[in-house]
Amino acid sequence: ADAFDGNTAVVSFDFAGDKAEGDRSMRIVPTPANYGWGVNITSPGYEAPADAPRTTTNLEQFANGALTFWVKTDGYPGRIRVGITTDDTDRDGQAANVVLQNGQYGYCNTNQWCQVTIPVSAFKAVNPKLELNVVFNKLVISDIFTENGKPLNTTGLPPILVDGIRWVR
Repeated sequence: ADAFDGNTAVVSFDFAGDKAEGDRSMRIVPTPANYGWGVNITSPGYEAPADAPRTTTNLEQFANGALTFWVKTDGYPGRIRVGITTDDTDRDGQAANVVLQNGQYGYCNTNQWCQVTIPVSAFKAVNPKLELNVVFNKLVISDIFTENGKPLNTTGLPPILVDGIRWVR
């Protein structure tokens, strides 16, 4: 996982103190820049040097499915943005983000684990140019303050735990 600008979030993958499944979860602690924060969960090898070919994952088999994951946060204020990023036939990056507030697609901010399930069709509705055969960010979680109604330079945001990230048919 990579934080936007390299430092807008601290991510740890060994948070065994609280989990929805398995033996650990991912813990995201927002450390926002003035505009917000974000984390990309990439395909393996995507962090390669700029002159190296992008490593992507073919997720076409999930075109009629959904992206699902467990989330837990203690009162994260307002909305968050969940997205995916792909290449397209011209090798131009394409992003699609769905903004979630409490209750949408299963998202909650009530300090309980809840399962978020976003149909791939929701991402395609935002950006029809997505090409699921060349996905390089399988999950992006962010909060862009101007999109989500928070003042610029917002700080003191609570951690977000994420677990069980899956693409389902």
